[in-house]
Amino acid sequence: MVVFVANPQPDKFVKISTELFEALCHIRISGEARQVMDAIIRQTWGYHRKEDKITLNRFVESTGLSKIHVRQALNKLLSMNIVTEKGNAGAVTYSIQKDYDKWKPLPKKVTLPKKVIKIPKKVTVVTEKGNGSHCTNNNNNELQMPIDTLIDTIKDNKAHSRLLTDYWMEKYKSKFGYKYDFKKVDGVNIAKLRKTFNDDIIKNIMDTLINTTDEFLLKMGVTIGTLKNQANKLAQLSNTQSNKPLTMIQKMEKKYGHQ
Repeated sequence: MVVFVANPQPDKFVKISTELFEALCHIRISGEARQVMDAIIRQTWGYHRKEDKITLNRFVESTGLSKIHVRQALNKLLSMNIVTEKGNAGAVTYSIQKDYDKWKPLPKKVTLPKKVIKIPKKVTVVTEKGNGSHCTNNNNNELQMPIDTLIDTIKDNKAHSRLLTDYWMEKYKSKFGYKYDFKKVDGVNIAKLRKTFNDDIIKNIMDTLINTTDEFLLKMGVTIGTLKNQANKLAQLSNTQSNKPLTMIQKMEKKYGHQ
C-alpha cells in the first residue's frame, strides 16, 4: 500500500519581511486570532497585494473556524491593531498593519479567584439563540455572574450581531442592486432586536421587510430602523406567509422531491 505524505516544495511561498516576522515572534496572539491573521497574510502578501476584500465565507474555508469564531478573532486582531479593516459588511477590505510599533499586545493572563462580580440591578441575559430575559436579585438589587461568563456573553453577542448585519447587507444588495447605507444606530437597533427575538426570527423578518409589498412599510422605508420599530408586525407577516397553504405543485415537490 502506498502512503502519501505532505511534502511541500519551496517553489511556492508567501513572501514576508524578516523584520515583521521577528516582530510577530515577540507578540502573543491567541490560536484562532493567529489562524485568521495567517489567512489575511495568505490572501494579501501571498498574492503580492497590500490589502484584499475577504468574505466571512472565505475565512471559514481558509481556517476551518465557524463564522462566529472568525468574527471574534477579527475583533481581537482589530483591538490589537495588527489588522486594519475598511468598508461596510459584505465588502470589507483587510490588511496587516506593517507599523508594528502601533501593535497593542494583549495583557498578560491573570489568574483570578473563582469569585463573582456584581452587575447593576438589571441586566439582560441573552442565550446563544438570542432570546433575551431580564434578571434581578430581589435581595440586594444586584445580580451575581462569573466574570468569564460575562465576558464570553458580551463577545458572543457582538459576533451574532455582526453576522446579522452581514445577512442584512447581503440580502439588501441582492434585492436593490446597491449597498445599504449602514449607520452606527443600525447596529444598536440590531442589538436591541436580539433582546426580543432569536437570530432565525430576525433573519425571517429581514427577508419579509426587504421583499415587502405592504404600502405602510414601504412608506416608512426599507431600513433597519423600520425593522426594529415594526418588528412585531413583520413577525406576524412572516408567520402568515410561512403558514400559507401549499399549492398542488408544492405538495408534490415536498412529497417526491424536485425532479
